[in-house]
Amino acid sequence: MSLLKEKISLILYQDGTAPKYFTLSKGLIRTTLTVLPIVSFLAIAALMVGIIYFNEIRHSAKRKEPAVIKELRVKQRQLETSLQVVTLEKSVLQEKINKGVNSKDGPGFLSLFKKSLGRQDKTSSPETALEDIRLYKDGPKLKFYFKLINLTKPVRRINGHVFVIMQTNNQLSIWPQNAFKDQSIQLSFSDGEYFGTSRFRPFEATFDTPDATRAVFKIAVFDKSGNFIFKQIIAKEF
Repeated sequence: MSLLKEKISLILYQDGTAPKYFTLSKGLIRTTLTVLPIVSFLAIAALMVGIIYFNEIRHSAKRKEPAVIKELRVKQRQLETSLQVVTLEKSVLQEKINKGVNSKDGPGFLSLFKKSLGRQDKTSSPETALEDIRLYKDGPKLKFYFKLINLTKPVRRINGHVFVIMQTNNQLSIWPQNAFKDQSIQLSFSDGEYFGTSRFRPFEATFDTPDATRAVFKIAVFDKSGNFIFKQIIAKEF
């Protein structure tokens, strides 16, 4: 190897071949020896910064995880509490309905309804009656049809609300289906099917077909002031 002022010359000898001559710039060597460590250092520094950054994200996520789990557990407890309240109210309602069904006086289900101010029971001298009572299946639905007849003399218009309660075995269904509101355990007379008639008004109460062959229907009618004006029990096979 021969050294020049600005260059380094290299001669490579191999057996059976002519010598090969290489010339390298000292500046290039110095630049390479200077830049390569700097680049390596920057790469290592960037890698370390990336590792630290992602580790911080992971630790931050782990710190947040208990708070999220705690919030979810609180919501779960709230849902469980709400479910228990609804289940209890449902049991109370079922007990009230069963007591009404087994009443010696027939449809003793007046306790199912919220007591309105000044409400009277006028069912002993009804001004309405039922006619053309029919029960039939329509696909997956069971339909209870009847006409509510106005018996007032002299004839005057009657306005009010109608409920139909169907009992099969130990299960009961109430029509209209949206009669219960706000998870209440009592019915408001004004949530029944509205009617107004001077002669008669047809009704068709629709229920899901129960797993039974016989049903007991209770029809309750209130006037527009909330007075209980008509009640009747009808047993039907289907």
